[in-house]
Amino acid sequence: MTLWNSTEDQIQTLVEHYGIQSISFRNAYWVEIDAEREGFMPDQTLMPDLIHPSKHGVKLLGDLVTRFLSDASAFTARHDHMHKTRSRPLPDALYIPVGLDEQSNTCNRGNALQDMKMHTVDWYWVDGKKPGFQTDVPGASLVLMVMLPKDQGVDKLSLGYLASYENMGWAQVECLGACGCPVLQIDANSTARASQEHFATFAVQRQATGDGCVLKISTLYRSSAINGGHKFKVSSVAWSGGSEDSELSDGHHGVDQKQASAKPEQLMSLGSD
Repeated sequence: MTLWNSTEDQIQTLVEHYGIQSISFRNAYWVEIDAEREGFMPDQTLMPDLIHPSKHGVKLLGDLVTRFLSDASAFTARHDHMHKTRSRPLPDALYIPVGLDEQSNTCNRGNALQDMKMHTVDWYWVDGKKPGFQTDVPGASLVLMVMLPKDQGVDKLSLGYLASYENMGWAQVECLGACGCPVLQIDANSTARASQEHFATFAVQRQATGDGCVLKISTLYRSSAINGGHKFKVSSVAWSGGSEDSELSDGHHGVDQKQASAKPEQLMSLGSD
């Protein structure tokens, strides 16, 4: 039962809060799932990661959508009138404290992330479904410029990176220029069989002068991956201000916060070319 508990329950909480229509795979096929009927076993309806639907699972989902639209069409045909849509104020955000939207928040990805590049050694840009700056070797160095707004306070930065279960390595993050932060070390290896964007959020201190906060991301000579890979992909950089809590956080991985600098042989210097 655990497999079918968490995700759909979380989604249902959201759709009920905002009054949105939803179709539940679990509820529609629960009799078959609970009876472990052929064609409804997890290894038949889901991919090996037990998250994404398999080809057979997609067909079952398609049948649900077709049935839903057919029922809606039949209902409309039986009721020869237009239903008035009643507008209502958007409810307060379910998980974000009221007033958080008044804080300054900016996220850079895609072209905006590419425009932040100052200097790279052994990093390259990857397009596609999961774009970002990527490297596959230790000792690679990526330097990004985050232009902080002059009229707004910034106390937190968030680095988006790819976490996956194959070939992933560690990276170290340093703040230079107009901002300071503890040295961070991030492990991009995931124990779940999924490749998803994760975020390392950390407190920053703005220096007295200057607006350019420099982020230096360097891959380390260590790996938690089974095959010992060193791949690391940076997918976004975000900053925010006005937060009461700027502590280091990461949704799924242990992000080490270090006060000491990395060993010289583990980092490429900022001016290496």
